Amino acid sequence: MGLFSYYLFVADKYIRSFYIGFFILALVIELLWYVDKSNRELTTFLSTLLSDDFTSRFRDYRKGKSFKLLYQAMNLITDKFHKISADREIQFQYLHTLVDQVKVGILSYDSKGRVHLVNQTFRELFGTPRIRKNNMITELGPEFHKLVEKIKPGERFVYKVSKKGSDISLAIHATEFKMKNKRFKLISAQDIRRELEERELEAWQKLIRVLTHEIMNSVTPISSLSSSLYELVKIEEEQEKPLNDKAKQRLQSGLEAIIDRSSGLMKFTEAYKTLTRIPPPDIKPIQSDELIHRIEILFKTQTEEKNIDFKAETLSKTWSFPGDIELLDMVFINLMKNSMEALENTEEPQIRIRISKYEEKKTLIEVKDNGAGMSEEIMSQIFIPFYTTKPKGSGIGLSLSNQIIRLHGGTIAADSKPGKGSTFTIVI
Repeated sequence: MGLFSYYLFVADKYIRSFYIGFFILALVIELLWYVDKSNRELTTFLSTLLSDDFTSRFRDYRKGKSFKLLYQAMNLITDKFHKISADREIQFQYLHTLVDQVKVGILSYDSKGRVHLVNQTFRELFGTPRIRKNNMITELGPEFHKLVEKIKPGERFVYKVSKKGSDISLAIHATEFKMKNKRFKLISAQDIRRELEERELEAWQKLIRVLTHEIMNSVTPISSLSSSLYELVKIEEEQEKPLNDKAKQRLQSGLEAIIDRSSGLMKFTEAYKTLTRIPPPDIKPIQSDELIHRIEILFKTQTEEKNIDFKAETLSKTWSFPGDIELLDMVFINLMKNSMEALENTEEPQIRIRISKYEEKKTLIEVKDNGAGMSEEIMSQIFIPFYTTKPKGSGIGLSLSNQIIRLHGGTIAADSKPGKGSTFTIVI
């Protein structure tokens, strides 16, 4: 540019100025081409990354040391992204295969009804047609769509489907989660027919053992006494003698024993009828402070008569929860009766009932005493119908309470050790 200015304005050599000017123009054009090419290559590099195309390579042949380092760095970045993409694809295929082979049916869809995941087990359990990612959930059929739509997050229930002429019991569970500002619903289904059959068989066996034990306890003495009295009367008839006072007394005592055992058998039968005829709960909102007040009124007199330190309290501010107060009264009566009986030989006996909020929209109820406690062997059977360790107990109190709590969709559990009292925990 200096030579161009000198020859043009000082030396007045226009031909030289023309050649130098032409050379300057060629350099400018080459510079612009150079910059444009570099921009195009950078644009190509960034575009390959954005489009997940990691096959492009950049050659540094005869472009200088700086370009060689630049292109090597770009190729290394491309190779790095290619490795990350390959690892991610391998991981995805592994997880997809794992989910597809697992024996639990899984379905996931977003708030707009687009399916994002459905495995082979789910399709087999419900007999649904094959559906791909981003297909609408309505394509699974109107009946199935209605089922999954009514399932609330966190809800669990057993659903029966007909398959090959037989009914299959499926445990259905739904949950909801959020990813990238999108809400997804995940539904899992598991065939629990075998587990239910095993549990049902085990429950029947336990119930039959208890029923057999209780019935035999009453029938055996009745049968024995009846045989003895029959022999007594038969002997007197064969001898054609009237019954003497001793025989009459023996006959009267035997009949009284038969009446007594028959009455016991009738009470046992009535207890069984009570256990199998629990009415469905009439669910209404229950205020926590009102429940505490109700419990205090129910048991204050009894605990004072037995010198028991009794206290019922809430550990949270007043709230309401759904339940049938009449049926829950029966639960508290049974639990308090057990606690008071366990405190008969305890110094400074006390019972505590605490009610508090538990997790989301649930209520925790604890009934705790410092009584005699229970062994592990007894603990494993306390909720079995008609099981009792008391001479005059019916064995239906805790079983009845367990059924009532389950009708409320809750759980009841016990924690106890000999000599350290018992704690019954209810979650509804």
